[in-house]
Amino acid sequence: MVTVPRPTLTLRRQPRNLLASSNWLQLKTAAGTNTEAIEILTEAGRTKRIRNTAGISLSHRSET
Repeated sequence: MVTVPRPTLTLRRQPRNLLASSNWLQLKTAAGTNTEAIEILTEAGRTKRIRNTAGISLSHRSET
């Protein structure tokens, strides 16, 4: 069986795509594990809830 490598998504070139995504996707991403995406959403997430969730995610990551 041949394993084909999957392309990885890099946010360095696509932060505007993240910010243009739905509120639901931004909120799920803010609660996720991608630090770069969480940092973007902390500063520029569409809603206060998204920005707060991202900020809490970052603070929890720094505590561990």
